[in-house]
Amino acid sequence: MKGTNELSFVVGGFAGQGVNTVGYALARICSRAGLHVFINLEYPSNIKGEHNYAQVMVSEKPIGSHVNSVDLLLALDARSVVLHKDKIKPGGALIYDREGVEVSPVDAGLKVGDIERSDIIVIDMPMAQIAKDAGGSKKMVNSVGLGAVMGSLRFDFELLADMLRQSLEKLDDKVVAANLEGARQAYDIAREKYAEQVGIVLEKCDGPDRMLVTGNQAVALGAIKAGVRFYSAYPMSPSTGVMVYLTKQARDRGIVTIQPEDEISAAGMSIGASFAGVRAMTGTSGGGFCLMSEYFGLAGITEIPLVIFVAQRPGPATGLPTRTEQGDLKFVLSAHQGDFARIVVAPGDVSEAFYLTFDAFNLADKYQTPVILLSDKHLAEATWTQEPLETANMKIDRGDLLRTEELAGMSDYKRYQVTDSGISPRALPGAPGGVFKATGNEHTESGLVSEDADNRASQMDKRQRKTSTLDVSDIGARLHGNPEAKITLVGWGSTKPVILDVITQLKEAHKIDCSFLQVIYMEPFPVDHVSRVLNKAGRTLLIENNATGQLGQLIRQQTGILIKDQILKYNGRQFMRDELADLIGQRLREA
Repeated sequence: MKGTNELSFVVGGFAGQGVNTVGYALARICSRAGLHVFINLEYPSNIKGEHNYAQVMVSEKPIGSHVNSVDLLLALDARSVVLHKDKIKPGGALIYDREGVEVSPVDAGLKVGDIERSDIIVIDMPMAQIAKDAGGSKKMVNSVGLGAVMGSLRFDFELLADMLRQSLEKLDDKVVAANLEGARQAYDIAREKYAEQVGIVLEKCDGPDRMLVTGNQAVALGAIKAGVRFYSAYPMSPSTGVMVYLTKQARDRGIVTIQPEDEISAAGMSIGASFAGVRAMTGTSGGGFCLMSEYFGLAGITEIPLVIFVAQRPGPATGLPTRTEQGDLKFVLSAHQGDFARIVVAPGDVSEAFYLTFDAFNLADKYQTPVILLSDKHLAEATWTQEPLETANMKIDRGDLLRTEELAGMSDYKRYQVTDSGISPRALPGAPGGVFKATGNEHTESGLVSEDADNRASQMDKRQRKTSTLDVSDIGARLHGNPEAKITLVGWGSTKPVILDVITQLKEAHKIDCSFLQVIYMEPFPVDHVSRVLNKAGRTLLIENNATGQLGQLIRQQTGILIKDQILKYNGRQFMRDELADLIGQRLREA
């Protein structure tokens, strides 16, 4: 197995061993060396002891997905050897410490035994002893292991040394020196004894500076660019990363972040902050959004702008708290009793997460209604290299927000005035001349509670008209690839990167030409665009991470078009590139 700058790397261990630290460290090194990187994390919903692993994909070309096979496995514990050794490609390599391999307390008695694979390179690296000899403890094994990885790949050691110095700069100098020495010893052993056998080389290449960013970080950056000033959330995987990032930036950016006692309070606080006039946001997952649904309706009837970030995970109930799924689409489209205009957008990658978050704040203010930003665990917590984002033309739009002089010229301000557009002039509390009442009951144009039938119909019609002026014909969906392709793949959200990778793979390896219809706006739905593409398509395949094809149901509801051929995955894991390519190939052969 030979190659340069193409790698599928997995590091595994039990929670607490620094698995993610190793994965992110290698990713940062590769990114700084001009390479493209994708990181997928898998971890159970426990505190410590169970198996975790990180997969790092490296390429000179843009890459957005992972594969089932492994070129190089770094096993920090016994279970990682047992679980992942059979996924190593022939000619690939396993790095582990035969004598000093740790066993998690939950795996007491687990034995690795002989590695019964003659087609891989087994690198028995005494990581525990190296850590001890370098003056460190067993906690340093991850640095030693990373040194072995770098040496096996003949990657420049100074890239690792610079990264370690930077990441450990807050620690004692002796600790930093011990980590560097341990990593150096393992690097030299691996470089001298095993690198030629491994055959994979990583080296610097020309490339622009790129960010290494998760979907959650992209959402937080988009919120900052949009001028968010208040974020309240109760921690719920996988949405918590947004709150963590905004909290770190809060002092410098003038943002208030609050962790209240539950999701109900989080939604109420964000509504209150938005009502007062600042841009506000809350975030959660499906179970938390269940609790928020009553406040969601309050924002709808009081016409208070609100951005809600919902990062899906498998349900129902607690489901799989740390895994991924696209099972909440129908829920967010119909949450809360009664009808009111809402906007639901689903980004497919980190750049869309950034731009659509910014747009969500403008849409919420312009249409005075809640906007849901729908993500999932995979997009929220996976990491991609991202080209610098273009921000020069991004303008904040607060909508029909009345200035003091405008209010002064009104003799009778009506907050819920019936208008042709359905959007009423908005005043902030305390503005002279802008006194009004806001209530969860049906109300008149002035906000007074009313059960009058004609008024009810008038206010309902007004609220429903709001998004009728939002034209999503060009932005609501996007067709990727050859528009004349005979095969059209249909998907949404985090399936975008893997579908795009598969399209490239199918064309290069099998001369199969596919296009990809990505639906971005779920409400309002881009009926004309989707209908036009699907009516022209030769064969369509629906690809979703849920059990019932929820986007397919929505498409049929909105357009009358039924996509019968569906590839659905709902085991809590995202599609892998080779897996999806095989499934598509199988369906095409069956036709």
